Amino acid sequence: MKLGLLLADQLAPELTHRYEHYSDVFVSYFTRYVCKSLEYTNYDLKNGELPSCPEECDAYLITGSKNSVYEDLPWITSLLSFIRSTFERSVPLVGFCFGHQAIAQALGGKVRLAERGWRVGLQNYDLVHPVPWAPDSRKCFQLLATHKDQVYQLPPDAIHFACGVDSNFAGYYIDQRVLALQSHPEFDPDVLQIILETRKDELGVKYEEAKISMQKKADREYIGRVIRQFLDI
Repeated sequence: MKLGLLLADQLAPELTHRYEHYSDVFVSYFTRYVCKSLEYTNYDLKNGELPSCPEECDAYLITGSKNSVYEDLPWITSLLSFIRSTFERSVPLVGFCFGHQAIAQALGGKVRLAERGWRVGLQNYDLVHPVPWAPDSRKCFQLLATHKDQVYQLPPDAIHFACGVDSNFAGYYIDQRVLALQSHPEFDPDVLQIILETRKDELGVKYEEAKISMQKKADREYIGRVIRQFLDI
């Protein structure tokens, strides 16, 4: 399977000691927790790169970003149009954080700034609806997150399956075409810690709370299995 990485950001300078490129963050996660034999094609969205057609890859992952999906930027407008085309062609889409929000925005949902500001650190999510391809029947999972925007209205036909504190629509899917998560399964605690350092002053007390929360283990492997079974690989 060829997975297209729709990269909505660049690698933070603070992470260059660990990764050469932003895509490496996702390749590392997918190789370890989803599938070792995937092929990858990178698309730098901010530089105007998009697939020539949805069928250029077998599936796509839309990454996180420092930007908000409601910003009036040409690359975001182009991305939203591509999401709609890809959905219409039934090519699977996975979205993390910004990607989760972008898919919702493109398909008729709504995204806005969260009323309570940043959610950072390890977050608990309740499974409020069965996921057909989930590997077991657990009632909750935990993943790392860092976001100040959130989906507050789902697209038509979306099934809401995960709910978190101050993030009601933290996970949704549409048939076998969309799987979207507000969180960052690709991040381990060390990576998120480095990112949070750059926002320490802005986060205030939430910075310390996030550090404490990250002493617990995230369910990265479980979500990897969910993604693998969604992609049917």
